[in-house]
Amino acid sequence: GTLVPPWYRPDPPSENSLDLASFFWGFAMSIACFASIKGAQQTRRCWIRSHKVNAYIVMIWLEWSSCVILSIISWLFLIGIIPISIWILLAMLSMWAIQIQCLTQILVNRISLILFDREFARRLKFGVGVSVGLISISVFCIWAPARLQISQRWMDINRIWDRVEKALFLIIDAALNIYFMWLVRTKLIANGLTKYRLVYKFNIFMVCISIGLDVLIIGIMSLDDDTVYMQVHPLTYLAKLQIEMNMAELLGKVIKRSNERRA
Repeated sequence: GTLVPPWYRPDPPSENSLDLASFFWGFAMSIACFASIKGAQQTRRCWIRSHKVNAYIVMIWLEWSSCVILSIISWLFLIGIIPISIWILLAMLSMWAIQIQCLTQILVNRISLILFDREFARRLKFGVGVSVGLISISVFCIWAPARLQISQRWMDINRIWDRVEKALFLIIDAALNIYFMWLVRTKLIANGLTKYRLVYKFNIFMVCISIGLDVLIIGIMSLDDDTVYMQVHPLTYLAKLQIEMNMAELLGKVIKRSNERRA
């Protein structure tokens, strides 16, 4: 493959790892089907309401597409249909970067719906976007050389940084969700908008699942064979997308009811 050094040694997955990866791949495709139905429903409602698609709709489809494409590419790579090259690694990294960026921006979009300070909402979107972008760039610079086995030093750096950046994303995800819950609790429920209690309780439950998925990713990385990890990552982000779409739907219903009561 392109830019693959002559000393590169392939590391084929074990039969057990491939079986487990196959299970996760099938599970990911099942979640993708449910997520596509939910996404289509929300897209239809958005189009009926405004005759255009907003940034949220664009992001959920970018997230869905990148997860599905990465899952398929990873699977074909694992079973040997696609050989290793710099191009396939860059394609996988690009889909991964879109996953991370879109999901965090969907979360920030949810926060912005209940933020009264629009300027702060814009700064939050920009700050999170830049932070996630910088982490993604670092992964581009480290992961591809490590996977190509350019040198042992790159492989050692990647082994450490891979876990660090996953922990950073876990912290960002948890911080944004905690901030959302704080806003709901202090700015809405405390001011008499008790309809948001359901949003608050549901979000606590969803945050536990979301953080659990992040911990699962980090835990899977501890396995000697990274075959399973390559399929678990798109699976967990499809599950996170489903969570975000459910949260957005619930929040939208509560906001709509509140507006109808005011009217």
